[in-house]
Amino acid sequence: MCYNVLMDTITSPNNRIVKAVRALRGRKGRDAANVFLAEGIKFVAEIGYGWDIRQVVLSETFYRHEGALHFGEKAVVVTDQIFAGLSDVVNPQGILAVVEKRDFCINKVLADDLPLIFVLEDINDPGNLGTILRNCHGLGATGIILAGSCADIYSPKAVRASAGSIFHVPFAHMSMKRAAEELKGRNIALYATSPAGEAALHRLNLQNPTAFALGNEHNGLTPQAMDLADETVQIPVISESLNVSIACAICAYEAWRQRNV
Repeated sequence: MCYNVLMDTITSPNNRIVKAVRALRGRKGRDAANVFLAEGIKFVAEIGYGWDIRQVVLSETFYRHEGALHFGEKAVVVTDQIFAGLSDVVNPQGILAVVEKRDFCINKVLADDLPLIFVLEDINDPGNLGTILRNCHGLGATGIILAGSCADIYSPKAVRASAGSIFHVPFAHMSMKRAAEELKGRNIALYATSPAGEAALHRLNLQNPTAFALGNEHNGLTPQAMDLADETVQIPVISESLNVSIACAICAYEAWRQRNV
């Protein structure tokens, strides 16, 4: 055994803590409690400075082999069966954390000396949101602005798709109009991506402060968002269009390439 102090195991699915954690699988429960779930040993390990862990739930099997790690009084142990009912994955690893949401101000999102920002309008798929977070973290983008009716970035699917990057890339919610005003006020060029864009991506100068606007998976950016941009840009491809998370990765990589030649 790896633990030093024996912890009681919660065996009832009607336990107060179990019911509270179960409610967090839905957006209504997350919004009401202002917390979300991070599941899996890698994701929990990614939780960094500035993020408050409210509770850690361990399965009985995980606790038997790994102990309570460094979570101390924040950790509770439940039966494997109860944990499976709380988990959002097919093969749960036996650890999840209840984490307080963060409300990043726009100054934090745009704080970098050479910003690379992605403004997301009406992105419906939380998996795409999470993948975009992962792309941004991996390719040096400095922040994300969520505009319009985006999916919940704190949903289990988005958090899982981010592979822990949700804890490393600041993001803020606001209207597209305000986002454009904030960017313009800081001399950050805003490029609207579109299959019919005026300029090819690789012909832009991205060595200056830059923001890309990416639109809904089916409809793209709204006409209002297109009008707010400094210029429209296309990614030259053979097919009609790209998945929005792929488009993000290509734009971020081109900016990274130009800035690191």
